Amino acid sequence: YAFARALGHTITPLKASLTSFITSEPWKEELAGVSIKNAKLKLQGTKKYEFTGDFLFTHMGISGPAVFAISALSSHEEISDNDPKVLHIDFVPEKNHEQIKEELDKGSTIQKAFTPYLPKSVFKILTQTLSIDEKTPLKETGKKNLNRITETLKNFPITLISRTPGHEIVTAGGVDLKEVNEITMESKITPGLYFAGELLDIDGFTGGYNLQSAWATGKLAGESAAT
Repeated sequence: YAFARALGHTITPLKASLTSFITSEPWKEELAGVSIKNAKLKLQGTKKYEFTGDFLFTHMGISGPAVFAISALSSHEEISDNDPKVLHIDFVPEKNHEQIKEELDKGSTIQKAFTPYLPKSVFKILTQTLSIDEKTPLKETGKKNLNRITETLKNFPITLISRTPGHEIVTAGGVDLKEVNEITMESKITPGLYFAGELLDIDGFTGGYNLQSAWATGKLAGESAAT
């Protein structure tokens, strides 16, 4: 980046991307290692970011493919102790509130009735945050508490206070693409100078996209420079 800048190029803001998050919840270590399939993550910053996929609770916060995607989409958002962000989790994105309540086994306890939707350990935390006894028979729960549980199942809040330092997979930002010939990867400012890979202002989701970008631009830059 320093060489590129010294040779006249613009470096767009550099931010950690494809990261896990540290959260402030006191119960996070209780769920370390618990994985969730196909949840919808929603983060409100200067823009609204959403992604549906799998994620994992860790002893520090949350990680996994969907979390990496949200971190990539929101890579330029400030997230810190002084500027925390609330991430909302929809554990059952394929069903609405009423569909969930209609499917509940009315003869079960609260915990057993909601077993199809969440691991027991996660549901225990959910009911604790609402100060509701999960062993209460569903028919004795009351409409208000049932609505509270369902709403939390659809919009469970987690407070993000940091991206996990040193765990970023790629860097968002880099040499401004307007200053690079996309056909050859040669600098439009300094002839004979070529760019490739993560040095460029390119970053993608997990799944091999960043590796493919590095290999493709590297091959193109090398062949162009050689000729």
